[in-house]
Amino acid sequence: MRLSKQTKRDIFLKTYYLKEELIEFCKDNHLPTSLSKQELTKIISDFLEGKKIHLKKKEKKFIQEMQGLIIFQQ
Repeated sequence: MRLSKQTKRDIFLKTYYLKEELIEFCKDNHLPTSLSKQELTKIISDFLEGKKIHLKKKEKKFIQEMQGLIIFQQ
């Protein structure tokens, strides 16, 4: 099953995903990616449940810098 924003949390937790798939989902949804598979699973689970994801200060800065690069390149 392909992981998407519409995936139900309980289905997500019952399905096996490769770490690469979790990282791809996180990149697509501007979530942290430099985490263990267990941490990625927790972040995605919270995200699918609609909980606010709290980023560390350096992660916020990195995302802002990347968004700035994307805007600048267009």
